[in-house]
Amino acid sequence: MAPEGKQLRLGGTDACPGCPIRHRCDEGQTEYGCGNDIPADAWYLHPNSPDLTRRLAEVGGFDIAVRLRGRAPALPPLPGYIPRVQPRSVFRNASWSAFAIPIDRVGTTRAVTAEEMRDRLKVPRTSKLIVSMCQQDEIMETVWANRRQLVASLADANFDLVLVPSFSTWDRVTRLEHGYQVARGLRFLELLVHSGIPTVPNVAWYLERDISEWARELMNWAGPRAFSVDIQTLQTEEKWDWGLRALRLLADKIGSGWEVLVNGVGRADNIGALTAIFGHIHLINARAYELAMANRMPHGDLLTKEIRTDPAARMATFAKNVAIWSNATYSPALCQLRASMTAAKQGSSST
Repeated sequence: MAPEGKQLRLGGTDACPGCPIRHRCDEGQTEYGCGNDIPADAWYLHPNSPDLTRRLAEVGGFDIAVRLRGRAPALPPLPGYIPRVQPRSVFRNASWSAFAIPIDRVGTTRAVTAEEMRDRLKVPRTSKLIVSMCQQDEIMETVWANRRQLVASLADANFDLVLVPSFSTWDRVTRLEHGYQVARGLRFLELLVHSGIPTVPNVAWYLERDISEWARELMNWAGPRAFSVDIQTLQTEEKWDWGLRALRLLADKIGSGWEVLVNGVGRADNIGALTAIFGHIHLINARAYELAMANRMPHGDLLTKEIRTDPAARMATFAKNVAIWSNATYSPALCQLRASMTAAKQGSSST
């Protein structure tokens, strides 16, 4: 995810004429264009890729457009914080209302059922189970290769919500590659909806102009007013600030009243920034689980060594961590703090 490309040349490259996404690229003069010096064996998609035609046919074009027959199912009620967990029995009798399960634990070729997963987790039948697909690229490639078989099994698995895979859009690759990755998410969304599986669009973008296309699609979305966004790769301050600008632009274009599921944020000030944009969010991360397994609370305190062998104590720590993040997703104080910090920064830069 990055700002608009820097201009490198006065005209497009030799690759521009006849390019399948030229109408929505306009990057032939910038660092995201397909330069004439791209090696034929480059890992990312480019005009000389031997599998370009196959991959173009695979996703049916690179426009940000949802092609649906019918309407997506309604969403279940969701809490502000949804911990992503591994299927272990440490959650015996856990009363939290929703858990997210990574797709590699659910199955990348054929999914286990929600009933089986609840048995593994030892959680009540009333707990909502959400399938999360924000993982390493190699796992996502397996999911994509087996998408039809996997979705067919998910249709019978009865999970409460299945999130769309988050395919990576890397820096310093072509717009062809960006378009292909975004299109894969859209085609997966359509498979889920056509199979009657509760899901929402995953807003994936690279350049700011993509946000305008997503705003149009969300306003025409045949389903609940909800979407997900994966921002776990925004690791630097520069990328985070740019990501926030893009999300503010999206919020301005689509208006209020949306359910927003956010993957990958852990810091309180970053959560506050997102709640300031959207009013509230449904946050998904693994931090409550990971810290409890490491005997830690969010503020870094190391707990007693006995927790390592005491499942009840670990469960109590997990519950405390969940409560902390749940409160953060709705905290007006955090929103006000972030707003005052932003105003102070803008004031200092203008003087």
